[in-house]
Amino acid sequence: MKHLLSGSVVAVAALFFQGIACAGIPFDSAKISRVENKVYVGNLKAGGSSRHPAETGAAVSAKEFVATEAASRAELKFADTSIVRVGQNSIFSFEAGSRTLSLKEGTMLFYVPHGSGGGNIKTPSFTAAITGTVGKVAINLIGVLRGEVKVTVDGKVYVVPEGWVLEIINHRVHLFKFKHGFATDGALYSFGGLLPDSPDAGGNPYNYLDPLLNRPTHQPELPQPPRIR
Repeated sequence: MKHLLSGSVVAVAALFFQGIACAGIPFDSAKISRVENKVYVGNLKAGGSSRHPAETGAAVSAKEFVATEAASRAELKFADTSIVRVGQNSIFSFEAGSRTLSLKEGTMLFYVPHGSGGGNIKTPSFTAAITGTVGKVAINLIGVLRGEVKVTVDGKVYVVPEGWVLEIINHRVHLFKFKHGFATDGALYSFGGLLPDSPDAGGNPYNYLDPLLNRPTHQPELPQPPRIR
């Protein structure tokens, strides 16, 4: 009986810690690891009226946001080793329990490691469920450099695999493969060095033979994805 109880305790403990691992470490705060030019941190409740210059090494809480001006960028690192790089003219924040990375304006590049508990991406145009993923995000676009994401637009779910982009143009959803250079294009890609699991800037890991695959045939000249700066 004693051995049975002991085994039960071990089993319950294992399930408990497994549950913690699956849930992931909450995004309570992040450390500013790199700043370029004019970057600010502000209080979400106070809006844009209360903000101060961002400093390398300082912590940003889930109650704050990061804002950048033209030709300005910031990199944030979380406790689970997730990394977010915020592009110019952007407003970024995050939510602790849901592990949500929110982009209100501008662009960002993110890395969430496998086994960390996943998370979510939120913009004014869509939400996306992510696992172990490297991706580029703009207000109306998400490109998957590594992994896979499930994107929800107006209640409909789209699975976006590695090497593909989902873009929303005039309230319509378009899925297509990367054009050559998209994966490594932009200052954020090399800002502070390559992210873990990122495609090698000197390589070409994707098949670009049919870059317009799955785009509507009656719209062959859709605007190109915005450069992630």
